[in-house]
Amino acid sequence: MDIVDKNIEYLVIGNPICHSKSPQMQNAAFEYHKLGRPYGKLLLEREELGEFAEFLRKNLKGCNITVPFKEAIMPFVDEIDPLALQAKSVNTILNKNGKLYGYSTDGFGLENSLRENFGMTVGGKSVIFVGVGGAAQAIAWHFASLGVKKLYLINRSIERAESLGSAIKQNYPDIEIVTSLLADTERLGQAIQVSDVIIQATSLGLKESDAAPFDFELLFLNKKIKVVDLIYHATPLLNFAEKNQFDYTNGKDMLVYQGAKSFEIWTGLQAPIDLMRAALDD
Repeated sequence: MDIVDKNIEYLVIGNPICHSKSPQMQNAAFEYHKLGRPYGKLLLEREELGEFAEFLRKNLKGCNITVPFKEAIMPFVDEIDPLALQAKSVNTILNKNGKLYGYSTDGFGLENSLRENFGMTVGGKSVIFVGVGGAAQAIAWHFASLGVKKLYLINRSIERAESLGSAIKQNYPDIEIVTSLLADTERLGQAIQVSDVIIQATSLGLKESDAAPFDFELLFLNKKIKVVDLIYHATPLLNFAEKNQFDYTNGKDMLVYQGAKSFEIWTGLQAPIDLMRAALDD
């Protein structure tokens, strides 16, 4: 494995990866601290993860991991933060003298996005996840550690929702967990009525031709509910929320804050949040 640019010291890996805006965001932070532009991106296949881990040990200072490798990378990491271990999700690796340390910063990212956009803290709140894939899983564990009151885990596959709910309940027995199928509109409506925030965490909305992840009209059951779509750009859900005057946000600020946390883990320096956010729009 070889990187053409010998100045690269950090990478984001994934498949696909061409769409990633992490390099422009992270390099803005590195340039702010006069550290050049050492961050790149690399397309990998699953069977190359072991080879990449050895390359990382010998040649890089750290990396980010995105879909679909946040769990698959874990066997190649030497020491994993307890919360990342619980969530079975690592999106940040620090190389310290050839030893790899794994972290998850996704939950931190959304925690700070909710605080910035809604003035909301998670403790004592009721939260709905529509879709419980990798990012949602990491966020749900992080929210559990912050004292969330109730988690609704809504998914196309009930087994995945129940597995996540059972694991969280075992570690945080005071949290109320409700799981249901995405097709159960009645249960979702009941959840919306009593929840503080709904997080759309499926990939539906990436393309204009995508079906709606759920019936948006259900949101009228609770006009005070905050609406989050983890997709970075405008989606049908967010367009609906804007049109009908719900408080809403997309995944952009989560990306900024999780990236800022990664930067601080690698460098020990304060991340320039506003510069990183502006770089995403370049």
